[in-house]
Amino acid sequence: MKKQLLVLFAAMVLLLMLTACGKDDVSVVGVWERQIDEFIVRLNFNADESFILQVGERSRTISGNYDVRGNVILFVDDDCGEIEGKYRVGVHGNTATFSVLNDECEGRVEVVNGEWQGTGNQ
Repeated sequence: MKKQLLVLFAAMVLLLMLTACGKDDVSVVGVWERQIDEFIVRLNFNADESFILQVGERSRTISGNYDVRGNVILFVDDDCGEIEGKYRVGVHGNTATFSVLNDECEGRVEVVNGEWQGTGNQ
């Protein structure tokens, strides 16, 4: 009986630990904007871990997937192929900040790295 209670207790602790994982992930879901030169850049993070990045009103659109792990976000998109971008991300109020940790795709670094303003759709 004691052994069964100990196993049950250990299982409950493990279950609590597993459900707690991911709760400290930064949420970026929503639409973020920033200006680069004369272009407004819009970054739309969807809840299904996909994103669409639009440079300028009628210019380029890039799509891909992201994964948030704590305060680190990983990007893979159709413009950079299989090159994964790794950034530290912080969201404070209506501002999201992305700081490059490792990304060999120069175009993505130029666009993503920096501060973004929320559009009210977060």
